Amino acid sequence: MTFRLALQIALRHLRSRRRQTILATLGIVIGGGIFALMVAITEGQSGFLRDKIIDISPHIILTSDRLKPVVSQNLLDHEQGFVELRRNVPPSTRKEVKPYTEVQAKVEKSTFDVIAVAPYVLLQGVFRNGTRYQTVTVRGVDPEREKNIGKLARDIRQGRLSALSELPNGAVIGSGLAAKLNVRIGDDISFVTPTGAIQPLKIAAIYESGVANADDRQGYINLSLGQTLRDLPRNSVTGLSIELRDIAGAARVKEIVERLTGYKAETWEETNAQILEFQGRQGITSRILVVFVFVTAAFGISNTLVAIVLQKKQDIAVMKSFGVSRGGVVAIFLLEGMIIGCIGGLLAALLGYGLARLFGSLNLVPKTSSSYVRFDRFPVSLDFGIYLFTFGFSVLMAMIASILPARRAAKFAPVRVIRGEV
Repeated sequence: MTFRLALQIALRHLRSRRRQTILATLGIVIGGGIFALMVAITEGQSGFLRDKIIDISPHIILTSDRLKPVVSQNLLDHEQGFVELRRNVPPSTRKEVKPYTEVQAKVEKSTFDVIAVAPYVLLQGVFRNGTRYQTVTVRGVDPEREKNIGKLARDIRQGRLSALSELPNGAVIGSGLAAKLNVRIGDDISFVTPTGAIQPLKIAAIYESGVANADDRQGYINLSLGQTLRDLPRNSVTGLSIELRDIAGAARVKEIVERLTGYKAETWEETNAQILEFQGRQGITSRILVVFVFVTAAFGISNTLVAIVLQKKQDIAVMKSFGVSRGGVVAIFLLEGMIIGCIGGLLAALLGYGLARLFGSLNLVPKTSSSYVRFDRFPVSLDFGIYLFTFGFSVLMAMIASILPARRAAKFAPVRVIRGEV
């Protein structure tokens, strides 16, 4: 049997049960459209989240943890009369990058991929304005170097990052934190350290990154002030932030930096591993749930083709009597499934694309949302690959759904059908 003849028979079969064919096609359209929309939203949110994390996070952080712990040195007596020298380092000095200027110079010269290095001092505490309190993470930074790390300088909505150099007690805070404390530029607040020390600060700038954790619970002060509050000498910091030309090489640069400095480093993916892992699991769950819609649509196709087989069993018997092989009969019904899948898949891809464009243009999410990343509109992906995959998956599901009816049709014995025994 030629392909053209098989196609003509397949189309005739589908037209004979037009209502069931339309319903089966609609199942694919709806299932595929929802699938494409969910993938577009999931991919869009995942990409948006990664971009935001990259914007606010250094590509690599050089921590104060040493690869080889510092060994204490004390004078110890042995029975044989030997003396062993071990260095005793106070606990307060073990979590430092020291001298940080030398380590910083090594990192800057380590590889061409490094474009900026900035020291920081990390502190935990509470910002207070009158009766308003908020626990915060504060980073003491060098504004001239920090402006080259991430997009902090570009995220500032009021004031300037360089004001930290001009105001010894200046502070840069996020818009969410400013709202919680009810402060504006020029207002005074207090920073309460875990030891109970109170440091007066003046708001020098306000930024808005779109990331809740950064906007609501993070602030920046001058590096020297951070060293004072942390009780660190001027040649010590708690870490270095590293900016790269290409984040794809973060893992390789991390190994180079660790080998040169002797300190442990983390890439931006390792620092934000929990958030990225949660986002990945959420995306997988969404896809699995939507696939069940496809499975339901596949049952509709299978039922339609089974009905055609039962209705056309006389025709099948006649075709086999004229020499049409089992493979020819199977090919006819596989073609029927493929036709439904192609039409349904094309319409599903178009529907999914239209819905994604629609959702991407609607202001459905309040900016005050408590989610990790804030956005006004659903970030959706319009990547062509999503809709091409939707089309291909629709055709595949339709073909799979048509296998059982096709095999059933191929098993009919022509003589038994003509005699009315089947």
